[in-house]
Amino acid sequence: ARKEHLNTSFQSILQAILNNGEKRLSSFKTPADFYKEFKPSIKDNIRIYEGVAYTTILMHDKTLQDKMLQGLIDFSLSKINRETEWVDKIREDATLMVQADTQEKRLEILKSWANVTINHLKLPSLTPFI
Repeated sequence: ARKEHLNTSFQSILQAILNNGEKRLSSFKTPADFYKEFKPSIKDNIRIYEGVAYTTILMHDKTLQDKMLQGLIDFSLSKINRETEWVDKIREDATLMVQADTQEKRLEILKSWANVTINHLKLPSLTPFI
């Protein structure tokens, strides 16, 4: 999206989310389904890596969580991802997750992040986590 066309671009993204996003996300019945679908693509895109790493928190396997979160941190430090403020934020968030040494603590962090996103999206079908 070019700077002069941001509004149009963001409206197109919003319409794509509204028209296809929920249907696509609902096609994943379990966190493991999401993990299996996107795990092969983690080296292609840090956002995919981030989603896959955080999905492991829902899978109740702390060893896998630790491996994927540390992998995300390492990937964020790779040459292709250096010097980018939003990548620094991903690394900080992944580090926070690693430091939260139990799944319960990690789930609470994940829920708080999800609630912020849910509030910003303002989609009627999404309700905050309690």
